[in-house]
Amino acid sequence: MAPSQKPTSIPTLVPTPALTQKPTATPPTQKPSNKPTIPPTKNPTNTSGNTASYDSQFGAPKCSSVGSVCDTGTLVNGRAGLSGGQEPNGSNTIDTCNDGSSGSYHSDESIDRVVVKTADGSDFKAGSLVTIDATVYAYDDGSSDYADFYYTSDVNNPVWSHIGTKQPTGGGIQILSSQYVVPSGGSVTQAVRVVFKYVDSNSATVACPGGAYDDVDDVVFTLSMGGVVSGHDHINVAWMKRSIHLIHLHRKNLFLRIAANMPLIADEDPN
Repeated sequence: MAPSQKPTSIPTLVPTPALTQKPTATPPTQKPSNKPTIPPTKNPTNTSGNTASYDSQFGAPKCSSVGSVCDTGTLVNGRAGLSGGQEPNGSNTIDTCNDGSSGSYHSDESIDRVVVKTADGSDFKAGSLVTIDATVYAYDDGSSDYADFYYTSDVNNPVWSHIGTKQPTGGGIQILSSQYVVPSGGSVTQAVRVVFKYVDSNSATVACPGGAYDDVDDVVFTLSMGGVVSGHDHINVAWMKRSIHLIHLHRKNLFLRIAANMPLIADEDPN
């Protein structure tokens, strides 16, 4: 007898004896870290610092914006007339002082960078303690080189005040520093000067030595208006105080006359 059902031409699928996918015994390739990713800082490292740009009016690097740092960057790298390393826009001074042109780059004396900054990180203002860092290249072992630091509170008619003198501890690239307090009563725009010089028997501590191997660089920076009071401002403040005092006396005299039923003087009539 024929089967009741005709066999299908497609065989029945037989289950495989093994699992098609076996779980791996090792952990996943990427496991979440139990430490959060450090987010980027909200502020850059030098938030109130300025990189100077060359100012053709002054003939030197200048930071026009108020901040706590003024950095020449590469603007004074080298020396005017120095073989193989002439600094841009040399001599980079706000007066007529010029660099010496003898020697060759990074064999003889040069100032490569100047950074002016407040000691407490606040904006430049009158009364600020300011640090001047000068990156220099010292000749030989540095024993014949010195850096003189100066400041002026009037960049239009500069009179240079000596801050101090530093000597390299060795040859090659060195960083020499000095500090001073920004004086009150000056202009909003002020400047510092670094003189890096080769010392011989004729050398002196002057703001413009004029030696053949000497490098002179100025940096102009801007003070916060809150720290600047000019001579005219002092006069105006004194006048205002005196005027306020006289007004108070006038009003006091007026009230006393009214209280005593005394006649008012014509210029005291409140109407």
